[in-house]
Amino acid sequence: MTIDIGIILVGGLGTRLYPLTKTRPKPLIYFIDKPIIEYQLQALKDANIKIVILCLNYFNEHLTEACIDWEKKFNMKIKLSKEDKPLDTAGPLKLAAKNFPEIYKSQGVIVMNADIYSTIKINELENYFKILIKDNSTVCVIASYEVKDPTRYGCLLIENNKITKFLEKPKTKEEIISNKINAGIYCMTPKIIKDMIELKKVSIEKDIFPLLAKNGNLYNYNLDGFWIDVGVPAEYLYGQRVVIEMLDLVKKNKAYSKNVILGKNVIIKENVSLSNCVIFDNTIINNDCVITNAMIGYNCIIGSNVKIGNESSNVTILGDGVMVKEGVIKVISLIEPNEIINKI
Repeated sequence: MTIDIGIILVGGLGTRLYPLTKTRPKPLIYFIDKPIIEYQLQALKDANIKIVILCLNYFNEHLTEACIDWEKKFNMKIKLSKEDKPLDTAGPLKLAAKNFPEIYKSQGVIVMNADIYSTIKINELENYFKILIKDNSTVCVIASYEVKDPTRYGCLLIENNKITKFLEKPKTKEEIISNKINAGIYCMTPKIIKDMIELKKVSIEKDIFPLLAKNGNLYNYNLDGFWIDVGVPAEYLYGQRVVIEMLDLVKKNKAYSKNVILGKNVIIKENVSLSNCVIFDNTIINNDCVITNAMIGYNCIIGSNVKIGNESSNVTILGDGVMVKEGVIKVISLIEPNEIINKI
């Protein structure tokens, strides 16, 4: 038996990246130079995964078309498992196994969240998993990563490489059990999926992992290198900055500056200041503009002498097709697609 199946938890409509996700599904939002989900697909391909199942609770024709292209690009079979009702994070695994029973024939299953960027080597995670299953038919290995603030993630208490306690999103600093978090990448025996309640709303973080930890079946794999949750706007821009430097993208002419990425056919006119932002395809930025801490959608037109975002606010996001008229002093908010912002 081998590990040849990967599952990517695509989830819902990507509300954290709204309004960009109003006009395209979250997996197709670009990070650096490719759709977010392609980083997961590449990592799985590098580990010789042959079948990838995307678990999602909506269908989108653009996503369906993209799957055809991905099958050719990554030389793997991509299947879609759609929920009729929300099943949280564990329920989709059970549904995927019902739709595609070959999951139960695999030695193990790689599970990944869709909206992460990491430098993980999946084959190294698999190798550790294979050592563990020699003595145990119920094993889950979680890739862990150390962060300064673990309150948005699942915290891991680790002893001798076993995860002895799993606490999802501690509410207070006093509840924090460590700075090691669940990086959203796992390798598990199919038996864990088989034992799940049939097609119920079940959380893998709140229901499954704590029980596995209690029973001594949850293990740690240290994710070295870099990891970021790009489904959060501020983290997206931070991750962009790190990756630009890490891969030396400015020198390779793949980045506009140390913290700015431009999409295809973006036009930047004279005397424009850009910092900590991403500007997607076919957008025009006219003269004398200042844009910082922002995500600018596709096909936008920014008039002359406009200021968008600032360093102290939340990330400003403009949906696709937004037009900001000349002389608008400040745009700090989430702007719906195709809105026209006039000078007051």
